[in-house]
Amino acid sequence: MSKIASAVAALLIGLAGPASALAAGSELLGCHGPFAKDASEATLIAAFGAANIANEALDVGEGFTEPGTVIFKNDDKRRIEVFWYDGEKRRRPSSIIVRAPSRWRIAVPGDSAATLGNGTELATAEAVNRKPFTLNGFGWDGAGYVGEWNGGRLAKLAGGCSLSLRFGPSPQAKPAAVSKVSGDKPFASNAAGMRAVKPRIEQISLGWPQ
Repeated sequence: MSKIASAVAALLIGLAGPASALAAGSELLGCHGPFAKDASEATLIAAFGAANIANEALDVGEGFTEPGTVIFKNDDKRRIEVFWYDGEKRRRPSSIIVRAPSRWRIAVPGDSAATLGNGTELATAEAVNRKPFTLNGFGWDGAGYVGEWNGGRLAKLAGGCSLSLRFGPSPQAKPAAVSKVSGDKPFASNAAGMRAVKPRIEQISLGWPQ
């Protein structure tokens, strides 16, 4: 197996390379291969090809940006954003982010058949975690981020990186219902008010400690 195929095999489960994986709709992110703790822009180029890699200032909220690298920049369904601890040399990823409508997913620790992706409902994520978790209220810059997995299965991913999910209320949720679970404060995933607005995953982040 070539070095490129080996790197991609660590990231994409059950398929030989990114082209076949994308065609089958089976894109899976992980803490290995191109996104390992010691990864760099070079590992991204080796895995995805130089033509699919671009460097740009990425939004970090509140009007601020940081230098990062984007994979599949012009394809929203495959786009991946990578932030670096060493932004100048573009190495040692701090976080890897996919936002809706990206179809990249993550495998659930201890269950190779289960995955989570953008659009997954909060109740499903809670069942996968095997415990209720806490997330921020909606309607502000930190809206919908999971704050604590409460010792569930999603607290630790294979390979050592951490998982962060961001939820948003269903577009069909009534404003009055959303207002009850909004603001800079935590809510339990199994709270009646939170379940009433049927939140769905809008962003998946894998993070590495420095």
